[in-house]
Amino acid sequence: LTERGINHMKYNDDNAVRLGQGAAVKVMDRSVICHPQLVETLERLAGEREVPVQRDIMRGGGTDAGAIHTTRMGVLTGGVSVPCRYIHGDG
Repeated sequence: LTERGINHMKYNDDNAVRLGQGAAVKVMDRSVICHPQLVETLERLAGEREVPVQRDIMRGGGTDAGAIHTTRMGVLTGGVSVPCRYIHGDG
């Protein structure tokens, strides 16, 4: 993220989360665009603790963050997830 926000970020295979590359800090999905300062804070805190992270940009799907960020007058919302396979499958 930069002062330009996230509008300049394009989804492609290069910014899809990867197994074994660290926790995924949510930038956006179909239900939420996380506040840039919160994304930067999560990345900074992870860096200070030497926790590997990667950015999570999903074109589809969503998380509970989508409902949380619209609560009351709006809530700064972010997310950290663990990349995994077959999240909705039985295999």
